[in-house]
Amino acid sequence: MAWNIRTARTVTPSLEILVQQVNVDVAASIVLDAGGVTPDATTGVRSLKAGTPLKKVGNQYVPWLTADAGNLCLGILARDEVFPDGTAQSDLPSAMWHHGQWFRKDRIITDAAGLVKVMAALPTCKFS
Repeated sequence: MAWNIRTARTVTPSLEILVQQVNVDVAASIVLDAGGVTPDATTGVRSLKAGTPLKKVGNQYVPWLTADAGNLCLGILARDEVFPDGTAQSDLPSAMWHHGQWFRKDRIITDAAGLVKVMAALPTCKFS
């Protein structure tokens, strides 16, 4: 057995999607489903940027899209995440802001119609 190996990781949220830094500690701990993330067309890298709206599928979270009529946006991804591949072993723990935050509208990763739906789905958050 190896000794003196640290297994925890410390990651900080991407604060540039917020107007102010109040309530940054009010983030839900979530697990992102690597299979629900589409690889980039040019680089092939599976990644999600901070500011991505999220929805829940089963026990895990995947990106919310404007066309998702049945599923509401449940929150906004708090930090950037990169997935090695699309298997279940690549699912990542992360954090999601969903209550009491003040977001910059231009940093939420969706279209104009999607932003209206996100704002309606997160009534305790402020967008400017």
